[in-house]
Amino acid sequence: MITTTNTCTDSNVSSTASLPDLDFGTIGFDDVTRMVKFKIRNFSSVASPEVAQGQEGVFIVWLKADGSPSNSNIVTLKAMEPSTETEYTLAYPSVSSYQAIKSVRVTIDKRNLVNETKEDNNILEASVTSVDCTTLKSSPVSAQYFDICKQGAANFDSVCFNKFSSVYQGCSNQGVGCTTTNMNSINNILCLL
Repeated sequence: MITTTNTCTDSNVSSTASLPDLDFGTIGFDDVTRMVKFKIRNFSSVASPEVAQGQEGVFIVWLKADGSPSNSNIVTLKAMEPSTETEYTLAYPSVSSYQAIKSVRVTIDKRNLVNETKEDNNILEASVTSVDCTTLKSSPVSAQYFDICKQGAANFDSVCFNKFSSVYQGCSNQGVGCTTTNMNSINNILCLL
């Protein structure tokens, strides 16, 4: 899940501006579809032009805990009419690289090719928060693994997930391997059955 606070409202729209003002609407993260969705809004009474992918119209960087980049995406910033918003949907990095991801930074018009009334509102960083066992048990996607680990002759007493991506890691007895010796242990959470 990605959480962020956004203070932009329709009252920020300037009807007297002679330049566009690009800013963020919302950002969200869907663990089921493995997509990040965010909205970019034009908070002005003037249309904004398209900025091509090759000109870094919208630049997305997935960051590790230490702030270093893990992966990045670049997409075209679509032309926008006054007081409108456009939604962008991107798949997040593969599971192996996502396990190290702690936040995502989205930059609008990275090269400042669109002359705007405000240039200081074009970066949004949102933290990827970890999930807990209660959330995992209530999710239709992950709940099935609780049932799988309960069944069978192995007598498992717990189930292991990646705490950032909710990806199933396996069944466990007394947590052996899940959060201690597993190569992904730093990113895992152990849930008792």
